Amino acid sequence: MHQTENDPRKCPDCKQESLKTSTAIELGHTFYLGTKYSSVFGANYMPANDPSALETAHMGCYGLGLSRMIATIAQVSHDSSGIIWPEAVAPWKCIVIQGKSEGSEAVYDGIASVLGTDNVLLDDRPNVSIGWKLQEARRIGYPHIVVLGRKWEDAGEVEITNRRKGTTNYVESSVLLDPRYWESAAS
Repeated sequence: MHQTENDPRKCPDCKQESLKTSTAIELGHTFYLGTKYSSVFGANYMPANDPSALETAHMGCYGLGLSRMIATIAQVSHDSSGIIWPEAVAPWKCIVIQGKSEGSEAVYDGIASVLGTDNVLLDDRPNVSIGWKLQEARRIGYPHIVVLGRKWEDAGEVEITNRRKGTTNYVESSVLLDPRYWESAAS
């Protein structure tokens, strides 16, 4: 950033107050290579204005770092409980946490029929409490957490947490079989 003598926020060329400093994360980068490599390999093209001539192509390259993207998402998409994966990059969109009662497999199957089996996990570990499973699910960052707890036992309602929105609701499990529910939860 260039600074003018009078005001460091003004652009040295247009004199507008348009310069700002901010923190950023580099996800990718581009490099202009010119003709360094294309001349060695004979990478030429015919220009539109003179098809009889050959000109050396100018090259560039770019890099996108997958590990940088993962770290960036974790840095900008989290709360005090853990990561909140955006659905587009989440390893799984939803986890179903089984409580003491039966029926979690049917709820899992229903959600899997809507989201796909590769987007839903079932945590049916018998020797781990619901609280522990829920805490782990939040830390790991599943976008949606479905819990079959007391309300499931008493009224047949599941608890569903939308991590991105920060909401927790109790719904009939049949609601989770509607693709429109998941579309609205993602937006």
